[in-house]
Amino acid sequence: MYILGALSILISTPLALIAIQLGLIASTLDGITGCLLPGVIAFNLHRQNWRLVSQGMLIVSAGTLILTLSLVGIGSQLFGINFNELNQYYRHVSSIQLHFKSVQFLVALLIGMTIYKRTHERPGGYVVAPMAAVLLLEPLSAAMFVVGCLSVEHGVRAMSARSLIVGLNRYVVALLLSIAYVWSAEMLFIQLGMEALPFQGNHILVVIAILSYANDVVLYDRSKVLPWMLMMISAAMAVLLITHHLWALTS
Repeated sequence: MYILGALSILISTPLALIAIQLGLIASTLDGITGCLLPGVIAFNLHRQNWRLVSQGMLIVSAGTLILTLSLVGIGSQLFGINFNELNQYYRHVSSIQLHFKSVQFLVALLIGMTIYKRTHERPGGYVVAPMAAVLLLEPLSAAMFVVGCLSVEHGVRAMSARSLIVGLNRYVVALLLSIAYVWSAEMLFIQLGMEALPFQGNHILVVIAILSYANDVVLYDRSKVLPWMLMMISAAMAVLLITHHLWALTS
């Protein structure tokens, strides 16, 4: 998975930069998820039957598109819901910037791969460290991120103790709990009229970081994973500071 993730970034990033220069796509923070997606798909195609995986992706993608369009259409036409209402809040807050973000995720991939080869443990994948490094620089974001990680971890442990949740089921539970926490936290801040948003509108990567942490500490035990995870976060923070310094010199 680490090798496929690195190849995904190395191949997708130049293509994305060309598309941005041509004006075909916009440069956004969530674009890093697009650079990682080919690696995830390739990993599943390698481990499972490619035809079944392809069919499953097409069915899920089409179903998600139809359901989303249906909900938006019904909600806006019948109930007058403005699904773009939250955009106005994100225009006035500082958004998390991961300068040279592909470099930061590539470094996290290489360090994670080295740790995995040595210990056969996956300390939060390669999303936790770069996102944690960014969030930990802001006190509010740091506090909300740590609370989210611990809350989702305890939620998954509580459900696992009372039911048979393993493998993909445990991962899905962590995903749903992470989504619920991130969105409810930002909605609460909006309802309270606070200008600062804890995750600054970057839902996808924060959700992935929280669920990756919770899933791995439950799978491998916190005492084994946390030291390696802290080492990865420290390395990611060093890369973050260096890349920000280089960005400041080149801009």
